[in-house]
Amino acid sequence: MSSESVAAHERSSDAAHRVRGWIVARRHVLLVWAAMLGWAAAVFATVRSDYERYQLGHFDLGNMVQAVWSTAHGRPLESTSGAGEQITRLGSHVDPILVLLAPLWAAVPSPLTLAAAQVAAVSFGALPVFWLGRRHLESENAALILSVVYLAYPWLAWTALDAIHPVTFAIPLLLLAVWFLDTDRIGPLLVCDRRSRHLVRTRPRTQARRAPHRPRSYRLDARGAADRRACVLR
Repeated sequence: MSSESVAAHERSSDAAHRVRGWIVARRHVLLVWAAMLGWAAAVFATVRSDYERYQLGHFDLGNMVQAVWSTAHGRPLESTSGAGEQITRLGSHVDPILVLLAPLWAAVPSPLTLAAAQVAAVSFGALPVFWLGRRHLESENAALILSVVYLAYPWLAWTALDAIHPVTFAIPLLLLAVWFLDTDRIGPLLVCDRRSRHLVRTRPRTQARRAPHRPRSYRLDARGAADRRACVLR
């Protein structure tokens, strides 16, 4: 074997050794990414199956698709009301995050594009969970388990399957906000906090003020669900 062949073999061996070392050193992060991708693929496959079997209707996928489609065609957040009138979606729900989905629609014009964006956003929340677990538990194994538990939470999968709701995009934003707060990064914290509060607000403030007074019994019954979610978003 010539000296050039020996040198080439040594270089390839060194490169392979470096790659193996890089994978071993970052195996927990890579496993988190693998879990995220596997979870997202499984959830999206279910959403696609529901879509192809006409299991997803006008509420809410149809509303969101029309608002995004209208935005992509120069009519920001225009949709059709129950009375058949053309209105802006901001009159009933202030969720301007739909505007940010218009470029995705322009690239791949399909309702499944919006569903995929929601699934990807929810799966991304596993990363800040892993970072927080690694920082406070001082164990990458424990942090990996926490991120898997996050993805395995049934409510999370149900939320991602229910295509689509702009408020769902607040999940990764709030988790990122907690991470940035924990690491004293105020700038990114404010960005995530503002995005989560203003991009996905469920109703205009003026409409909320006009809402009829609910009986006390209703408020008590809903405290575990709707009221708690409203408090988080405010």
